[in-house]
Amino acid sequence: MRTALAMFALCSLASCSLLFSSGDGAPGQRDGGSVDAAAPGIDATPVDIDASAVPLQMVTTSIADGTDDVEEQRADAAGAVLPAAQILHLGSTGGIGESQYVGLRFAVGLPVGANVKRAHIQFQSAADNVGPMEANIYASKPETGNAPPFALVNGGVSQLSPVTSTQVLWAVTENWGNGTAGMAQRTPDLKSIVTELVENPSWQSGNHMVFVFAGVSGERQARAYEQVGSPATLTISYTVGD
Repeated sequence: MRTALAMFALCSLASCSLLFSSGDGAPGQRDGGSVDAAAPGIDATPVDIDASAVPLQMVTTSIADGTDDVEEQRADAAGAVLPAAQILHLGSTGGIGESQYVGLRFAVGLPVGANVKRAHIQFQSAADNVGPMEANIYASKPETGNAPPFALVNGGVSQLSPVTSTQVLWAVTENWGNGTAGMAQRTPDLKSIVTELVENPSWQSGNHMVFVFAGVSGERQARAYEQVGSPATLTISYTVGD
């Protein structure tokens, strides 16, 4: 019969001691690598516990208004910017060959001094799309640290300035099925872009970040804010104080 083993951790700010009890109630202690050899059924393999490890935290925020996800329709030579009407068109425009610009604006409760570990934007597909799609992702980088609402004027997304020196290529190869929100609808890691934004001395928690998707080729259709319950979502994992 397998002996039941219970484990208890006694921790101070500097160290941890592990107390073990076998099924017959006999205690053993592992403290600084020593083990009571008289305790039956105890695994004497050393256990390292870093009691000073900085916890990983996470902030998730979604598009909050229909004017915070927009499209710049490059098939129109003027580059008109319009709030997305239920669908965001990523990549090129309907096979016309013109790059499509999509802008997303999020309010982000990321504290000053945050050390960004990972970041991504999650979409939900709005149609069945096949074939590859590519888009370059970068962000607006205002000196104030707080991106203003989109100007609904010609070139209001493609001509944003200044922007981050870092950009990330999103190369989608998997087909999309309508209504899907999985890894295929998730951007690559945007840590480098977000880090550049929060390193701005003017950054404050609650400021807005604006991300731009500059289409290269192919097409993907994602649900916009107007489709209730399925707006784009930004998730950032970070630590503070490390």
